[in-house]
Amino acid sequence: MLAGSIVVPAAASARGAAQAVFGSSADEAMPSCEHSPPRLRQLPTLTPLWRPCGSARRGPKRPSQRPTQRTAGKCSGRAAMTSFAVTFFSDVLALAKQQASVTVETLATFIHDTTAARKDDLPLLKLGRFGNARTPKGSWRHDGNIIALTGVEGDYDAGSMSFESAVEIAEKAQLLALLHTSPSHTTARPRWRILCPSSREFPAKERPQLLGRINGLYRGILGRESWTLSQAYYFGGVGKACRVEIVEGQPVDLLHELDLIAVGPPRSSPSHQPSEGAEARDDAELIRRILSGEGFHVELCAIAARYIGRGMDTHAVAETLRGMMLAQASRDARWLDRFRSIEGFVSSAAAKYAPEAVRRRAIARLTHRMARRRRSAEDIKTAILAQAQQLDLNAECALAIGSRILLEKARARG
Repeated sequence: MLAGSIVVPAAASARGAAQAVFGSSADEAMPSCEHSPPRLRQLPTLTPLWRPCGSARRGPKRPSQRPTQRTAGKCSGRAAMTSFAVTFFSDVLALAKQQASVTVETLATFIHDTTAARKDDLPLLKLGRFGNARTPKGSWRHDGNIIALTGVEGDYDAGSMSFESAVEIAEKAQLLALLHTSPSHTTARPRWRILCPSSREFPAKERPQLLGRINGLYRGILGRESWTLSQAYYFGGVGKACRVEIVEGQPVDLLHELDLIAVGPPRSSPSHQPSEGAEARDDAELIRRILSGEGFHVELCAIAARYIGRGMDTHAVAETLRGMMLAQASRDARWLDRFRSIEGFVSSAAAKYAPEAVRRRAIARLTHRMARRRRSAEDIKTAILAQAQQLDLNAECALAIGSRILLEKARARG
């Protein structure tokens, strides 16, 4: 269970706090009081925070605790820029802006410590650098004023996926990300944002591809406004601090495998919704390439990710992929190598794309299937542990699911 938000000390002074964000050049980066609204002058004191690779912050860190760097899973360390540019806007009109070079940790603390009485009083941010060209109405924030981007942002306000689930998905994909609840978030109607810094600055034309990777990872749930190039986002809490989680991993621009499941923006109106069966046609093209021998590796990985994401258990996915490969007439050394790799493709897809509930259901289905075949309790336990390892699911949790099912079956027979 993921714990609450980050707790850090309050600001000592506006100027000292600004130096914590902008460094020694705070006087240059921070506009004068006559031109800078209070919400941009009153920056909080930022203390360095750190999270190990592959996990989110799970509770307040006491100031006396000294962080030590570790890695988890397959991640070998963060490959992102040590710091990256973020532009802050005073309000939605963007009549005032400040640019800062921050780390993920300092940005997380800044977001957490920013509060206001109303959403409209909160500032906004954008991962990138803007120039000095205003619109006729005086706004700094427009597509033509973007110099370079330093990451992508995704906005979710549909109210179905919990904040905890969003963090878990980023963890499983080993994606470097900062997630925070939006000002209108409630437990009943979750709303959150994901910020994904890149390993380098990149031009605006590359943003749709990188954002598509994130949207595919979250199965196409991000709001359409996420694709607006110069869109900036409110941050902070209304009346209280928002929740903030950091996930260590690889920057989005280095996770090229996410192109296999990338999803573009949703259509703007019902009349432009994708035609029925569009996803099935995409599946059909991947299957056609497998059957014709045009491609194996990319296609098998993509099909595995799609099926796992739709809730199929790993056994069913692996058997389906084997059936596709066995239907291929020409079976050379390349075919044999890919056939033997199917189990690995499916395990990797399950670890990255299967949410907790899906993985639990996979254990339950496995238990029911083996119980129907009257397999011994020891065989069922061995199979559950193997499946749990493939799914990156806690072994005790998996065994508890299996034990409960077997106990219910025994009571029903008795």
